[in-house]
Amino acid sequence: MQTKIIIGSRGSDLALWQANHVAEALLGHGYLVEIKIIKTRGDQIQHLGFDKMEGKGFFTKELEDALLANEIDLAVHSCKDLSTEQPDGLGIGAIFSRESPADLLVIHPEALDPAMPYQLKNKAVVGTSSIRRKNQLRWLRPDVNILDVRGNVPTRLQKLRDKQFDAILLAAAGIHRLGLLNDDFIFLELNSLQMVPAPAQGALALQIRINDEKIKIATTKLHQSTMADKVAAERAMLSYFQGGCQLPLGCLCEQAGSDFNLKISYSTDGSKAPMRVKVRGSNPLELSSMAHAILFSCKPCRVLISSAPERYSQLVSSLIDNGFSIEQHSFIECLPLPKKVLNQAEWIYFNSPAAVEMMVREYAAYLIDKKLACAGEGTAIALNRLGYAYDYQGGDLDPEYAARDFLVQHTPEDVFLPVSNISLGTAKKIFSQHTIVTSEVIYETVSRPVLLKNKPDILVLTSPSQAHSYFSQYRDDGKTKYLVNGEKSRRAVLSYVSSDCVFMSENCHQVSLLESIYQICAHETH
Repeated sequence: MQTKIIIGSRGSDLALWQANHVAEALLGHGYLVEIKIIKTRGDQIQHLGFDKMEGKGFFTKELEDALLANEIDLAVHSCKDLSTEQPDGLGIGAIFSRESPADLLVIHPEALDPAMPYQLKNKAVVGTSSIRRKNQLRWLRPDVNILDVRGNVPTRLQKLRDKQFDAILLAAAGIHRLGLLNDDFIFLELNSLQMVPAPAQGALALQIRINDEKIKIATTKLHQSTMADKVAAERAMLSYFQGGCQLPLGCLCEQAGSDFNLKISYSTDGSKAPMRVKVRGSNPLELSSMAHAILFSCKPCRVLISSAPERYSQLVSSLIDNGFSIEQHSFIECLPLPKKVLNQAEWIYFNSPAAVEMMVREYAAYLIDKKLACAGEGTAIALNRLGYAYDYQGGDLDPEYAARDFLVQHTPEDVFLPVSNISLGTAKKIFSQHTIVTSEVIYETVSRPVLLKNKPDILVLTSPSQAHSYFSQYRDDGKTKYLVNGEKSRRAVLSYVSSDCVFMSENCHQVSLLESIYQICAHETH
């Protein structure tokens, strides 16, 4: 005789999609299935944001009560809504079918501005009720106005269509599962460097009575162990804070070759810019304790960033909000060379913010009708700040990778490279093998004297030229730790100091630099 399983679900379109998805999987294993709709407190209270609702289990308690009362056999939850503390008698029978864990920025076309970060116009009104999303979005775009938005996914999209908001921020999983990608809006999926999703976002949790052996056997057939280990690492981080979906905590465990990365975004109260931490290891279940140790053992210190004050704004705001003392000084200065007649090209490829600023200052007319490419995030920010949209941004891994990736993505017919007198010519060497390339030295980089009152605990050296200029003015004191953002910068610093005080960020993105600073501080504490 076939076993019949009654599935409990909320009544929203997304919840029913998830319940039916589980039902189809169980039917494939020969079970009979019925879905029973149960309304939760979170469905009933629509006028408050999650951060204004007291307690936990907004979307789960009534389903759990039905399980304990034997009214249903299993409950299907969005795993991110499920507390790490299970009621007596209940447990998770399976972690199943994870969609993209990312957050999704959905933009009304009238609010689109390609020249602004995340293609969102200045002072846009963005809807989200998640304190985690609010916290990270304010950090990414301090100019935006954030308002609460409630309702199921189609309701939120309709509010955007009705222009109650310029954009809304929500989980990508819901949009994908309901097939709601369309031409009405611009959909921008945010990667984990931009925004760290909620723990277990995108995964389904099948909750059961722990003494119900028949249902336990059924759910075991759906359990996905590798994915479940990553979800467990994220939920373990959540358990340290004894929080629910209203906590300003982002956590994502990702495969990295044979290892795993656990990325954390955490703010103590949601109003401060988040701390960013990343740990790596072979066992995902051990990573949360490593990340927790960094968050709570690192002591704020003096950090000097070798850049102009307007750069690295996210890095600076996170450090200042979390008690660090920050200075920014560029140890180099860029000076224009006599104007030249530049060869025409389809693309302009910028290797640095300085190249952007010099081209806009000296050759603004040349940029008209050109496609613009940026090797990394800092260069893209410089273009945005000066009112230009870019057509390509590199992945911030290293100049060689960005140049090769650009060729693959766009196969340009010809490229113009504005460079300085000390350019290493990496991009030119790569481009010249595949397309017509013109490289023109339009400015020179010279050392800039800087008077420092105190030596920093951590010195962030953002380029080889910054390193050489710094060490032409100051000797290593044996106490400063040096953080660099690339192999060439690392080699430059190692020509002056020993390797045990040099740390290298995984890539050139300022979030990666921030993760490295917190890790250095925790390392020094131990």
